[in-house]
Amino acid sequence: MMDIPGIAPAGESFDILGELPTELGQRILSFLSARELARVAGVSRLWRSLVNCGPIWRRHCRSEQWDSLEKMVNNFKSHVPLSLVKPGLDSLEPLCSWRINYERNRGLPVSWARNRTVRYRLSDPTDPAITCISCDGIHVAMARLDGSVTVLNVERLPFFVKEFRALLPAPIIQIKLMGDFCIIQQHMLLQLFSVKTGFIDAKCFDMGFSLIELIERTKWKPRQVKNRYKPGKMKDVFFEVVDGERVFVAVRDFQCVYVWDKSGKRVDTIHINNRMCKIRDMILHEGCLYLIYAASRSIRHVTAYCLRERRWIFEVTTPLCKTQKLLGARSLLIGVAVAGPGLTCTGVITAWYRDTGKIVSVRHTAEYVCFRTVTTSYELVIYAETTSVSIWEPRSNSILRKVSTYGNPVFLKNLAFTFVAIFTDRYAYVWDWFSGQRCFRLYAIYDPDGGDFVWNDETKLLIITEDDVLDMIGFC
Repeated sequence: MMDIPGIAPAGESFDILGELPTELGQRILSFLSARELARVAGVSRLWRSLVNCGPIWRRHCRSEQWDSLEKMVNNFKSHVPLSLVKPGLDSLEPLCSWRINYERNRGLPVSWARNRTVRYRLSDPTDPAITCISCDGIHVAMARLDGSVTVLNVERLPFFVKEFRALLPAPIIQIKLMGDFCIIQQHMLLQLFSVKTGFIDAKCFDMGFSLIELIERTKWKPRQVKNRYKPGKMKDVFFEVVDGERVFVAVRDFQCVYVWDKSGKRVDTIHINNRMCKIRDMILHEGCLYLIYAASRSIRHVTAYCLRERRWIFEVTTPLCKTQKLLGARSLLIGVAVAGPGLTCTGVITAWYRDTGKIVSVRHTAEYVCFRTVTTSYELVIYAETTSVSIWEPRSNSILRKVSTYGNPVFLKNLAFTFVAIFTDRYAYVWDWFSGQRCFRLYAIYDPDGGDFVWNDETKLLIITEDDVLDMIGFC
């Protein structure tokens, strides 16, 4: 049968919006209702990016007679520097977009502030304790202390999907789930799984264990790994899953980033230009790879690599203090440096433009900070000191708000809208940095040696509770 141009062959899918120019795709979506837009935004990341378009939501705001952002801009004036509030400004992206304006007028964030929730218990207290979780919005993977993994569907009503076991009888340190692709870390052993078909491959990063492609080179069977693998010194492994197709892995003190596809085949190796440097941290943000690597005892380099163009974009040096953590904040890249006892400064937070590496501003904290107590919301930086939490706007280098906490903050996590989860040495709660009010308490404890224990989107919150079980809080 001859294929007709523009029509997908039998048995194949065709994404008409993905094939059209962006302007035409957004024009088509502009005829949908707000409820229909919310549904199609879950089709794919491409459709979600098309839905998050200013003119589309401006039309819906004006149809509801919310024809101006003037009221919202006035509400933000107490929190946004006056330099950003200009007369006649139609939008204050990213703080005052038309989509956020629509959501606020519809009262969607009110359910977060007033704790209008329905709680689901997703695991049983009699099961082994959960060490970390991962969620892609549709499925959640729960990694347990005995090395087992349970996958549930949480898109509508939570129900069982799959259960499988890792290769080693040891706790799972990290887990990343995206679509059918699932990555598990035990000690220095990474394991690639398919939610549908099971085990795919294993990769080892122990310094004394020279084989990186463990299964591929040794031809071992999965059951042999349990008997032959002898874990060495625990080191940091940073890995991210991209589009459910590739996994990027960087190891502390290594000098390159490995890339594997979902079949376990290595497809690329990204080498650092300076072979004398050693990796300290890695993040993936908006199609770019950002690395911290050490050049000496006191100097750190931050470099950016574009995945699409396969080239290094920029490199900056931070000699004042050791930059230990990177965070992404829309168009900014945030570096957190925690000073040692021998330095005069207590902590340094640096903001660069994400595409050029040009420095925006530098914040020297008044008290000591930890890289676990720094997070981002939109283009703002939220950081905690000894007994307080501050909102810093890098573009104007000003503190928008500062509040005291009941206890010493040990971990911060940005949530939906303008909400932040603050974990202290006493208890945890949700804080609205926009209004400066505490909303409701979280019954969870932060474990510094554990993996990811909290995940959220705009409608639900997944969190490991004090009883080592997983709760899902659905917001009405």
